[in-house]
Order: sequence, then structure tokens, then C-alpha cells
Amino acid sequence: MRIYNKDNHLRIIDNKIYLYNIDFSLSSNEDILDILLTDVADISFKECKFSNIDTSNKIIKAPISFINCAFDGDMSCNDTEFCKAIYFDECLFKKKVSFINAIFNKSIEFRNSIFYSVADFTDNNLSFCQAFNIVALVFQNEAFFNGRNFNNGKIMECRFEAPFWFDNCKFGTRFKTMGHIFNCKKRKEFLTCLQVLKFSLRASGFDIAAKDIENYELEVRKEQKIQTIDEGKGLISDSSNIKQDNPNLYTTENVAHILRIRPNTLAVWRTQRKGPKPTYIGRKVFYKKEDIDEYLNKAK
Repeated sequence: MRIYNKDNHLRIIDNKIYLYNIDFSLSSNEDILDILLTDVADISFKECKFSNIDTSNKIIKAPISFINCAFDGDMSCNDTEFCKAIYFDECLFKKKVSFINAIFNKSIEFRNSIFYSVADFTDNNLSFCQAFNIVALVFQNEAFFNGRNFNNGKIMECRFEAPFWFDNCKFGTRFKTMGHIFNCKKRKEFLTCLQVLKFSLRASGFDIAAKDIENYELEVRKEQKIQTIDEGKGLISDSSNIKQDNPNLYTTENVAHILRIRPNTLAVWRTQRKGPKPTYIGRKVFYKKEDIDEYLNKAK
């Protein structure tokens, strides 16, 4: 990974900025803002590493994408106005992520990413957003979406390991939600979270989804255990519990599900000697539980 140097790396080609495999950890916030505030057709970061980022009270005019990036410090985008779409895919957020009162004039999307610390997307203004999409995310700490207008976005296949808050949210007619996994250990707070989400869904006319949440809530109170809820299908078993002949061995597909990445990403990582240590049995590839745990602990 190359250490960022403005003179060497900041190039505008065809009105686009593309930055690949660059370490911004030693860069100042002003260096990052110089890039993000550039008014171009597209800004793309791929396999880059960042420390603290603060765009608070700024107006960002270009569409921005972060692909397979690591954020080792806090990300503060409070009261930031994003004029175009912003997209995160296969990213690791190790410290607090804050988009409080951020305005999204187009769309914002997070996919296949892990939040190790608090993620706060609270909006006190119920700002309009064309689509607020969160898909296949893992929240290991509290997540706040209070007051957000999801419009016709989606919340799909997310894993919540801690309390999650959707108080006073709005959902559009084509909004979708399904396939979540809840592993919140704080039982009273977890049940309160379900109630809050249920009320927000019902207030937007999503009676069927709200009823699914209600049924799930009653089942949790009755059975005192966490399962998966899938809209339209009710309760299903937690798909993260891998059952194999050897419970200590995980397949590539199992690990991709746990890390919220694509299976082919793991294949690429093996060639680059990245990611969890693989175990080969004949021609088949497996991963040991202790190697997965070691990788996750190092990634924190």
C-alpha cells in the first residue's frame, strides 16, 4: 500500500478521480477534504486506508464510492450535504461513524460492511433522501437511525449485535426490509428496539412488516432466545450457525457470510495472503474457527 502523496496520486482524468491501494493514515484532514470537495464527475477509493475523517458542515458535490476500504479512526460527517450518491462496499469501520443531520440529496448505500463501534445516522430534520440503503451489514455496537427518511430504500440482511434504534423513521411505498439477524445480548433494550421499529413501520403504513416484528417480539419474550426474522416468512433459524461434520471448519461461503463479503473476495485474499488463514483438506478450502476469530480480533 502506497503512502498518499498529493503530487503523485491526485490526478483528474476524464473529470474523475480514482485512488487505488493508498494509505491515507498519515494524511491530514485537509488533504482528505481537498479530494472530497473536488467538483468532478466521480471520486472512487478502492482498497484504501484512512484514519480520522471530518467533513462536518461541508457540501460535497461529487458522487463518491469507497470499495474495500478500512477506516481506522472516527468518521464525522455531521451536517454534511451530499449532493450526489455516496456508496460504501466491503468496508471496515473500526471507530465511531457519525452522519448526524447529514443531508443526502440523492442516495446513500452501505453494503457488506462491518461497524465495530457506534454508528449514528440520526436526523433531527427528517430530510428527504431518494434511497437510504443498508444491505448485509454487521453492527457490533449500537446503531442509531432515529428520524431518518428511508423513502424507497431498503434494510436487508443486516446483523445487529447490539441495540439498534429506528425511532420516528419514515418509509416509502417501495421500501423493503427482510432477512435480519438479531444477537443483541441486552435483552430489555433489544425488546425496546423491536417495539420502536414496530411503531415506526406501522406509522408509515407497513402493517405486515410491523406485525412480523410484533410476532417475533412475542416469540422472543416467550422463548427467551434470539432468532432471525424474515418478512413474509416469520421466524427462521439463525443462518450464521454453521452445522457441518466438523463444527470447527467453515467453508468459503460460510466465512463470506460471517464477514459480509463475497466468496470470490476470499479467493482473491488467499492469493494475496490476506484475510483469515485458510486450511486445505485435499483440494477443498476450509477455515478454522480460531483463525476466523484471530482475524476479526486483529481487524478491530
